[in-house]
Amino acid sequence: MRKEKLLALLKEAENNRAEIKETLKEKETFYMSNFYKTLLSLIILIFLAVQSYEMYVDKHLFNYASFIDFYTSPVMYIENFMNFLFLTAVIGFIIFTSVKINLTENYIKLKWNRKIYFDDIILCEIKAEGNLEITEAGGRKTAVNIDLNHYGKLLLIIKEKLGEKFIIEEYYQGCTERIFPKETFIIVLILSFIYSSSKFEEKIINHYMYTADFSKYGIVKEELDGGEYAEKSYKHGRKNGISRYYYNSDKIGIKELDFKNGEEQTEKTYDKNGVLISETDYYKKREKLIYHPNGKVFIKIVFDENEKLTAPVKIYDDTGVLRIEEFYKKSCDCVVWKIFTENGVIINEYSEENWDKVYAWKTYIPYYFNKKGVLQNEIDSFNKTLEKFSKIKQS
Repeated sequence: MRKEKLLALLKEAENNRAEIKETLKEKETFYMSNFYKTLLSLIILIFLAVQSYEMYVDKHLFNYASFIDFYTSPVMYIENFMNFLFLTAVIGFIIFTSVKINLTENYIKLKWNRKIYFDDIILCEIKAEGNLEITEAGGRKTAVNIDLNHYGKLLLIIKEKLGEKFIIEEYYQGCTERIFPKETFIIVLILSFIYSSSKFEEKIINHYMYTADFSKYGIVKEELDGGEYAEKSYKHGRKNGISRYYYNSDKIGIKELDFKNGEEQTEKTYDKNGVLISETDYYKKREKLIYHPNGKVFIKIVFDENEKLTAPVKIYDDTGVLRIEEFYKKSCDCVVWKIFTENGVIINEYSEENWDKVYAWKTYIPYYFNKKGVLQNEIDSFNKTLEKFSKIKQS
């Protein structure tokens, strides 16, 4: 049936040879037939309808504040990727099925970028089963898509270029290559990929439903107790960027927390005059720095991966010189303090075996400064300790 159709199209084109040659261009492109255009348009409309429905469901499911923020978030990565593949497949199908003929350079191009020069063609045959097949000098055979607009014109051009090398097969010779198993494998592979992707997407969505809040986007102001408030930065349903907490305390004015994907990276605390009190890096250096009022480091504390303090805790004077080191000594199950002069010479070293008390102090001290800031009595106590051991050294 398809063979008769091709021959009918060729005959019609031959009857209009003069008109076709008059309008013939040096470069001619033949696109998919109207039937496939209609079918492809229907598929695209169904795709858009499904996407619109999913947008409606997502809006009620996640209650997102920003359409762009939600659809660029990780929760939509899989779906966006699948949509990208679909659109790529549509464009690829249009390009793949089109056929181009360049009369100046004397070639036919099909199936993406498959370029065949007419001089290299030894046979072009309308097969008995209704296919069009090109055979090159090396024996390579290439099927030409027959579901194209103006196909009679294409056949006429090829016939005119090839002459006697353009033939019509009278009898069906049988199929030398079975493509059904290959197509079946491709279909199964695509369906398996879609199924696996949908399952993975389902896990991501379920995870985000309980860990993200897409109703918040950008800078969101939240009221705290006692007239205090916070300005939190949200992106993709999680805290991202700098969130600021404003306090009415005499010492603590502002606390800045830097988040990435909901995880706190750094924390900075300022007094009411904007002077930096403490700085904590939870991600890279895993350390907390507590500052003197003049901006010099007062205490340096290092954390492990579980956010527990590790030795040594270092204490500096207001000129930035290390004066005290505190660390745990396993051999005696005690805490050891090293007291230094301004020149780095050890004044004294003593230990405390009441580890429970000291451990509680070490656990509490970082949060103490977060709430109270650096009070003068802590600095006075530090200076008295240095003065005490300096006198002991001198005596």
